[in-house]
Amino acid sequence: MKRILCPTDFSETANQAIAYAAKFAQVLHAELVLFHVQSLYDLSPVELIKGESEAVGSTHNILEKQSLEVAHEFKISCYSEVVVSGETLSTVISEKADDFDMVVMGSKGAGDLFGFFFGSNTLNVVRKANVPILLVPDRLIFSGYKKIVFAYDYLRQGLAPIYHLIEWLTPFKSELHLLQILEESESEELDKELKEQQEIIRLNMPPEFPIHFDAIHAQDLSRSIHQY
Repeated sequence: MKRILCPTDFSETANQAIAYAAKFAQVLHAELVLFHVQSLYDLSPVELIKGESEAVGSTHNILEKQSLEVAHEFKISCYSEVVVSGETLSTVISEKADDFDMVVMGSKGAGDLFGFFFGSNTLNVVRKANVPILLVPDRLIFSGYKKIVFAYDYLRQGLAPIYHLIEWLTPFKSELHLLQILEESESEELDKELKEQQEIIRLNMPPEFPIHFDAIHAQDLSRSIHQY
């Protein structure tokens, strides 16, 4: 993982996500880019006449100063970029994400501007982007990753697409727990099928990579994952 994109609207939640992304980039020796989208419709007629360069000048100076502070504090390569666009935020972010290996976004819900800014667009970003999206809950402090759970229906879908996780989980020495949620009742046949699929996955993983398999029986998918 070489490049990480972190969208920001300069809110406290965004700043928290930037600090998280910076620590993440520090461990992975990755480059961090702070990204701000200024809506074309928020510009005054005078700003539109003067052109995009003047319209974003002040904002870019603020973001560039922040990127320099992050680079100095975390000892990483950190840059800034501001764009003016008439496209939806999810479209701009997802298109920009194509040049990166991961997007880190702050998340607080719809209670404030940043929450609305991302909360209403997060699903669309996830759907449109071709790279992993890491959502950072408000006030969460980076502390590495000891255990990662990946809920995936490998019993029906086959080999789990977990190869992209290896690159950034290995530096953290994280355990990966592959979670299968089952609606069927327990049976010898089901247990045998599970073990067969697990063995296939294990054989396709690097031998030194720690992976564990868990299965739970439940009807409510989201609640089951949350409780797990």
